[in-house]
Amino acid sequence: MDNGMIDRLGRVWCNLNCWRWDDLCGEKPANWDLLPAFSSDKFCKHDIISPINHLIQNIIGEEGCSRAWWIHELDRTEEEWKKWWEDKEKENESNRNL
Repeated sequence: MDNGMIDRLGRVWCNLNCWRWDDLCGEKPANWDLLPAFSSDKFCKHDIISPINHLIQNIIGEEGCSRAWWIHELDRTEEEWKKWWEDKEKENESNRNL
């Protein structure tokens, strides 16, 4: 998949995680701004975004979502994210070898 598409899907993932509707998902659902983020007994934003974000995660993976969050939400650089990701992967590998 092209890096531009991975970046765009990552931005959608970030927007939805922050309860911001993204135009790539189509028209904003009716009453979006009035819906609660979560609810156990009525329709909520989570009901709408959860399947979309799971689909995006399946397409771009944990790495793509993590990169998008670092760059678009945390205002970090690509280099900062790469260092963090590599360190995380090394730590995960060490933990698997225990």
